[in-house]
Amino acid sequence: MASHDDRDRGILTATDREWLREQTDGSTPGTANQRDYQRRQAIQERVTNALRDFQLLTEELPESLLRDILVGLRHEGAYPDSLSYGIAFLYTLANEQEYLQHAITTGHEAGAHRFLTFETALADGVTTAREYTDWFNSPNSDVSPRQTLYEIPPTEEISIADMYHQWREYGNWTDPETGEKLYESGRYPPSEARQIALANIHAAIADIQTEDGPRKLSVPSEFQHLVNDN
Repeated sequence: MASHDDRDRGILTATDREWLREQTDGSTPGTANQRDYQRRQAIQERVTNALRDFQLLTEELPESLLRDILVGLRHEGAYPDSLSYGIAFLYTLANEQEYLQHAITTGHEAGAHRFLTFETALADGVTTAREYTDWFNSPNSDVSPRQTLYEIPPTEEISIADMYHQWREYGNWTDPETGEKLYESGRYPPSEARQIALANIHAAIADIQTEDGPRKLSVPSEFQHLVNDN
């Protein structure tokens, strides 16, 4: 999507956009100098508040204004890219590196739910949108190709020391052969813990997806009462 530095501020001000482009990877340490610290804080607050504003936009934005926004984006030739980059940012946020890395050490069920953050948000978001409109008389069967909308970090990036301490603290990782707690079995060195934990995560994701069953968002609202909760 083309950038237009002469446009008015959106979530970011013109100064924010200039500062971000100066970063080699957008991540100058916040303590580098006072200017960087203040700019990082300002961007963090603006993005956080913008995301929180989406609730109000979803619930209260008049349909006529929604169409005006669409027309404006189309006029600028930015409509498809704006949508895709918006989704790309949310996907990136849901799969932030350290958030996923820590999931490996927080237990199989809690970790699995972290990996499903984007998939859950996507499904819940579509459901919420349908609650506030009457446009979707025949919605698609499912917005998410389940089994594919989660990311797992490379296990070599997970600290062996973290894994070792978390075994005992959480006691959630099990020996895949005996079912014993890993720290009780004494069969596996810490170097193998990450792969075993990862296998536990995959198993938990499969369990969660099986338990959830078909998403209710695939059922038109007028027929929701006919869906068996079980």
